[in-house]
Order: sequence, then C-alpha cells, then structure tokens
Amino acid sequence: MRFVLVLAVMFIWVESFAQSSVNIGYGNPPGSMIGVNYLYFFHPWALELGLGYVATEGLSSSGDAGETRQNGAFSMNGKYLFGSGLFIPYAQVGAGIGSGPIFGRNGGKAVGYVDFYEGFGLMIKDSAFYFYTSFNFKNLFQTQFFQIGLGFLL
Repeated sequence: MRFVLVLAVMFIWVESFAQSSVNIGYGNPPGSMIGVNYLYFFHPWALELGLGYVATEGLSSSGDAGETRQNGAFSMNGKYLFGSGLFIPYAQVGAGIGSGPIFGRNGGKAVGYVDFYEGFGLMIKDSAFYFYTSFNFKNLFQTQFFQIGLGFLL
C-alpha cells in the first residue's frame, strides 16, 4: 500500500511540472521542409513527436516523367533541458523515418529507413510561447542539419 501511495505522490508531483505544447518548425522532423510537432515538457526532460512534409519530386527514381512522390516524415526525440527560465539550452537524441505514396504510371508507396540523430539547441521560452533552434548530427556525425521553429503551450 505504501508503494502505491508513493507512486501516486510522485505522479502528482511530476504532473505539476509538466506542460504540453505544439510547435511548427523547419527541419523538424529531420529532413522535412515544415513539420508540426507535439512537445511534452516534464522538467528537466521533454519528449517530442512530429509529422512533417518532406518534398515533391517530378521524376521517379527510374527517370520516368509523370510520377509524383509525396513524402512525409515522422520523428520522435527526447530532450534534456539544462535549466529553466527564459533561455534553456538542451541536448536531444531521436529517430526519424520517411514514407509516402507515389502517384503516376507505376504508382506504389515508398518507406524510408530509420535515421538516428543527436544535437544541441537553445530554447527561448516564456509562459505562453517558445522559439527554438538546434544544430544536429546524423550518420555518425557525417551529416549536419539545422532546425528552427515556434511553439505555444497548451
């Protein structure tokens, strides 16, 4: 019984520091032009899930004209927040995957592979909105990418 009571107190304590938010970002999810993300803060951690639009191509991989690829991205990452207040530096580690249908003569669908990434960023956060930017690495530091966005707390 004591164990259940301790878990209940811990859950209420953690929930009192938790915040949900939604943000729109460039490069977030990784590889996307624009994405919509759900970010859940539970200090000093944060968990983010995102969906993004990647690109539209006019040619298929075989070079056939008339095929269009609509690609999407999904990612999930965890962030460690180094502090609180207006300026919050953070480290993040995540994984992303891309997929989408192919419209045209050959049709079909394409699914990408899981890509892991890590990086560092800075969040400027007040009581209602936040701005973030980060510099990230993937493929064992061979590829770098940048993320930037604006979010609001729910």
